Amino acid sequence: MSENFNILNDYDPEKFNLLLPVQSIQEVNPIYKIVVNKVSISTNLADKEIYEERNAEKINNQTMYAITHKGLLKLMTAANGQIVESTRVRPKVCEKCIDIVKATQQAPACGSCACAANVAWKVKMKFPELSGGMRLVEATKEIDFSNYKVKQDRNDSGYSISQINKMKEFAGEQAESKAMSRCIRKGLNIKSAYTLEELKKPFIVAYPVLDSNDADVKKALIAGHLAATNLLYGSGLSAPMLKAAPSNVDTETGEIIDSDYDVEQPDPHQSMPWQQNGGK
Repeated sequence: MSENFNILNDYDPEKFNLLLPVQSIQEVNPIYKIVVNKVSISTNLADKEIYEERNAEKINNQTMYAITHKGLLKLMTAANGQIVESTRVRPKVCEKCIDIVKATQQAPACGSCACAANVAWKVKMKFPELSGGMRLVEATKEIDFSNYKVKQDRNDSGYSISQINKMKEFAGEQAESKAMSRCIRKGLNIKSAYTLEELKKPFIVAYPVLDSNDADVKKALIAGHLAATNLLYGSGLSAPMLKAAPSNVDTETGEIIDSDYDVEQPDPHQSMPWQQNGGK
């Protein structure tokens, strides 16, 4: 059984931003169903979901805006994107230096290198394809401190020494978030800049999921869930093998009730130690 799913029928590009590689799907595997999510990006700059992109080419002389890392994460979550790997890698200048050292057999001068504090990060993510598969996307970002100009006086453009030191402290986090943002833009075909009117339109993402209404798919999903649970907790038990708890086990707390241990009930007529000798 096939299904014709035309996105343009329900979501007009004039009213929505379609983050889809195709506009219609001629055939959908019957074990899948298409999930369509609508995401709104706040156009209020105070919400930190967009920022003014001054380097972008203007359209009809309008101010251009780009989506921040916060806004991109919203779109990634709605599209069921997943992080596969996030690792720190060698900067490009270090790779070149290593090749030179191998060729000349001379020790590198890392201490005096202007790029000694450079940080590079690589992120791999996967996004579901409308056909049912997954697409792997990779992006790298390097923070190059050799291009940072030190401010000489108060009126000079650039950064102070304290500002640069602070940026070096968080360079790893900055490189990782920027690499992740690049991955999301590449994986979802997000433009580098939009007009404000474009950003006011909701973003549409679609991806396939296994249809649990199908009996065979439902059994497979349950079996996969039990297998994952057994790997986590090491029980090695499947649902038919699970038995009811013994009668001497408290089902709420899991404590074992020892029937041979009797608790002596207090005698209501017996005075307590603090009540003897006049309460003294």
